[in-house]
This record gives sequence, structure tokens and C-alpha cells, in this order.
Amino acid sequence: MQQDGSSLSLTGNDEVTDLPSLAVMPGKAKPVDRISYLCKRATRKNVLYIGSNNNHKLHSKLQELTDKLHRIDNPDSLFHTTDIIQEEKLNYATEAGNWDIIIVDGVLEHSESPLLLLTAIRERFGSLACEIIITVPNVMSINVPFSRNNQSTSGQFYWFSSFSLNRILIKAGYTPLYHDFVTHKPMSSGRFKKLVMKYLVRKPAFRQTLIYTAKF
Repeated sequence: MQQDGSSLSLTGNDEVTDLPSLAVMPGKAKPVDRISYLCKRATRKNVLYIGSNNNHKLHSKLQELTDKLHRIDNPDSLFHTTDIIQEEKLNYATEAGNWDIIIVDGVLEHSESPLLLLTAIRERFGSLACEIIITVPNVMSINVPFSRNNQSTSGQFYWFSSFSLNRILIKAGYTPLYHDFVTHKPMSSGRFKKLVMKYLVRKPAFRQTLIYTAKF
């Protein structure tokens, strides 16, 4: 990510290309949050969402904005499933036709093996989808020093840099396209928050969430 907020493409050959960015709201000195970013990318698309079932605000917005939305709320089922309802969700996802985008939201950091999980997603859905969008916690985030004490109780195993996620994507058989840095949630008001927001506009690499887009 360049300092002006524009996205960078980082391929397996380390070729860097300027790309349009969604990471700063047009006409506003305010970084885009994760939900706004994903909704912008998913508008009028057929979307398969893999993530937590607790993201009610995001789920509601995606339901309104997408042409078709299907959710898989338990990513572990990509490996083995004993829940009949969950198996039906997986079967529908593979039988419902093509997906423009597969969103993997806040999942990799909770997986003991992000590489195996991404490989499983590619093997199961790769022939049915165009792109994958992945959100993970950014290891360079200004929140990291305050968050690591809670990591063991939150079930989180990993933080990611753009470089480490790029390497994992390539090893899992994807073609990385570009990445952005966004805030995890909308910035609230208050003098201190406004100072932090101004800083994050100038220094996007320190935002809380890394979002990577790759091709199957």
C-alpha cells in the first residue's frame, strides 16, 4: 500500500502495480472500515461468504446489496462435517452455480493451518469462483501491542503481514492480485479517535485489518 492509500499488486514475481483503492472514502479524510469495504466489493455480485455467524451487521448489508448470497458459518466443515445442516450448506454452495467472489472473513487467524484451509477452499470451490477476498488481522496494526494479551483467549493463532499472506496464497495455488489496509470498525468520534483517524489516513499500513484479493 502506498502512503496515499492506493492499492498495490504483489504477484508471485513481486511485480508491483498501481490499482484503484477503496481504502479511503472519496472526498473524506477517513479510512474505510472493513464492512464498508466488503460491501463495496460485493455489490451486485454473487457472493459466497465464509466466516463467523456473529457478523450480523455485515450479513444484513450483504443480503441487501448482493445479487445472491450464501453463508458458510463454520469453516471447519470444509475439512469434515458431522452436522447435516452444515453439509447441506456446503452442497448448495457447490451446486448453486458460479460465484463472483468468495469472502473469507476473519477466519485464517483462527485456523491452526491457514495453508490447508485455503487449499481446501480452492479445491472445493476453485472451479466455481472468480476471486477470493480474505480479511485478516494486520501484524503492523497500531492495536497489536494492546491486543496480544487477549490473543490466547480469543482463539486467535496468527497475525499476518501482506508478505506472509501473499506467500501462503501462492503456496495454496492462488494468484495474488492486490491488498488494502482498512480499519476493523468505523472510527468513533472523540478527540483522541480523531487524532488516530488522521494518523491512519496518512499511514494505511498501520490499520487493523489487511484485505487481500486473489484469483483462483
